[in-house]
Amino acid sequence: MVALSYPASTAANGRSWRNRRFATIIEQAKGIVAQARGVSPEEAFVLIRDFSRRNNRRLGEVADTIVTALPGLPDLGSP
Repeated sequence: MVALSYPASTAANGRSWRNRRFATIIEQAKGIVAQARGVSPEEAFVLIRDFSRRNNRRLGEVADTIVTALPGLPDLGSP
């Protein structure tokens, strides 16, 4: 009999997929904010992160809003 190897947890696979999805969305949001504000991607990330913290929202949710809410961009504050 051959033993088949399965992932330890399908929940872990779901989290991994979700993390990759949000990482992609965060990268897209950084690019959008950097372009719109004329700042570096690193500064754009700081703006998004700080907005997330001030408004008690998850970073991925804020990034998703930025990506899907185009052409309107939420007021993230100043760099």
